[in-house]
This record gives sequence, structure tokens and C-alpha cells, in this order.
Amino acid sequence: MRAHYTPPVPDPKRVYTDDEVRAILGRAIERQRASTPEGLSHEDLLAVARDAGIPADALEAAADELTTTRAADDDEQAIRKERASDFRIHLFTYLPIMAFLAVVNFMTTSYPWVMWPALGWGLALALHARFAIWPTDHEIAQDARHRAERRRRAEEKARRKAARNDLKEGAKELGHAVERGVAALLSETAKRIHEELDPPAATPEGKRVRAGARVGREQEEGDGELEDEAEDEEAEEMRKGRR
Repeated sequence: MRAHYTPPVPDPKRVYTDDEVRAILGRAIERQRASTPEGLSHEDLLAVARDAGIPADALEAAADELTTTRAADDDEQAIRKERASDFRIHLFTYLPIMAFLAVVNFMTTSYPWVMWPALGWGLALALHARFAIWPTDHEIAQDARHRAERRRRAEEKARRKAARNDLKEGAKELGHAVERGVAALLSETAKRIHEELDPPAATPEGKRVRAGARVGREQEEGDGELEDEAEDEEAEEMRKGRR
């Protein structure tokens, strides 16, 4: 009968060497990538580090260092390509011009004066080849640092410009809001003053009531005038009777 295999249980107190830690982390990452063939995200890396007992701060610092190193490597490769491209342009400019001067020299005189510009320019071309094709690692790293510094300054300048634009937009919006608030306040104040100086017209019902009261007063005044006229006529008749 075949015995059942029992895997060994890791000792929690065991101390692993650096090579063992790298091997364990590498296998853990491979197992994690098996479920995500497109690659590991930052959250996946944090999960692997958390399972391995690595603090998240240490992983973030390592990721930042890797990003910086990768950017420096990309800058160094770009610098090497640019130097080689500049040298090819220089070389393909040198050759046809020297060929043209050599033809002119052959057709005009027997003295080989073309060798002097060829030697002078050739020396400059040789120095250019030294810096373009066989540069030292220190020179490339120094140029990469200068490029990274220029990029950092450009990004900082862009951030300051964006911050100034945001500040200007905020100040403009605040100014518009203040203008709208002041305009609304002045409009409300003018409205209240106008209402106090010129009371609003009454409602139709109030108009009808006042019109009825005015008609009643006019009727009363008319009746009073008729009564006064009747009294005057009676007084006139009494005076005539006495006579």
C-alpha cells in the first residue's frame, strides 16, 4: 500500500537567507501571475508583500527606487541613441563636402590643399566619434542626471503654472459671485425703497371695495345736495307766503 505524502510544515522561527527570500518571493509572484497573465498590479504586489510579511512602506520605497532606476536607464539609452544619430549626421555631412573639395582641388591645382580642411575637420569628427560611439559610463550617467533635472524643473514649472491658473480661475469665480451677490442685494434694496415710496396697487377686490365706497360717498353727497335744494325751495316758498 502506497503511503500518503505529507508536506513538511515550515518552521515559523526559521530565518531565511537573502537568496531564499528572493526565491520564495519569486515563486509567490509566479503563482500570483498564473491567475493574472497580463501582469501584476500595484495592489497585487502589496498583497504578495503582505503575505510575505514585508511592510507596505518598504514595498512603496522599493517601487519608487525601481521607477527612478528605470527612468535613468531609459534616459541613458536615449542619450546613447541621440549621440550616435548626431555622429551619423556629422559623418554624412563631412564625406560629401570633402569629396566636393577634393574634386575642386584636382581640377584647379596640383597642390593637395584639400588635405588641410580634411585633417582639421577629421580631427573634430574623430573627437565626436569618441564621445558618441565610445562614451564612458560616467559621461552618460551625468547627461542622464542633467536630463532628469531638466525634466523635473519642467514638471515643477508646469505644476506652478497650473496652480496659478487655478488660483486665477478661483479668484475670477469669486469675483463673479461677489458681483452677483452685490447686484442681488442692491436690487432687493431698491425694490424695498420703491415699495416704501410707492405702495403697490391694491388687489381687484380692494379696488372694487374702494370703488363701491367712492360711489356710495358720491350718492350720499348727491342726496345731501338734493335735500339742501329742497330745503332752500321750502324756505323760499315760506318767504313768499309771508309777503
